[in-house]
Amino acid sequence: MVWVVPEQSCWSQSCFLPVCELIAVSGTKFGSLDGGVELNACQPTRNVESLIGRMKGIQGFRNSCYLDATLYAMFVQCTSFDSLLESRDAVKDSRRQEVIRILATEIVYPLRKFGFVRADHVYKLRQLLERVLPEMPGLTSDEKDPEEVFIALFDKVLQVEPFLLLRYQTFISRSLAVSD
Repeated sequence: MVWVVPEQSCWSQSCFLPVCELIAVSGTKFGSLDGGVELNACQPTRNVESLIGRMKGIQGFRNSCYLDATLYAMFVQCTSFDSLLESRDAVKDSRRQEVIRILATEIVYPLRKFGFVRADHVYKLRQLLERVLPEMPGLTSDEKDPEEVFIALFDKVLQVEPFLLLRYQTFISRSLAVSD
């Protein structure tokens, strides 16, 4: 089905703005609710019910679902990856230090404390990753494969060993012809 409407009935939405206009995106475009910056480490909540409902999770913006869902799964109720956040003081590279700072204080800790992270905080991380990972263009505008992004994040930016190594084994079988 095709809908034809007069042009004056249409308006632009912020999620479809050109990238050059998005650079000046401020938090006010994402609503008044904001967990802000949480400087203190927070443990996952024991009250799972507090994670359910309206204005919970990580707010999406411009194809960020691949990153939002993965960060949520990694950190909201799990501490297995917290070692990534705790090493920020020992890091000498300022870009790596900034990635870890944003990840910890603007995404993970507010998510655990308030159950919600506004989109501008994740967008700030995406902008920084786009500068740090020039071989992955479109991190602020295009949908990406979460596995590729996190492999690059862990390997090139955070410089950590893989948490899990998978080995693939291929078994080749052949049937032998039975002759009488």
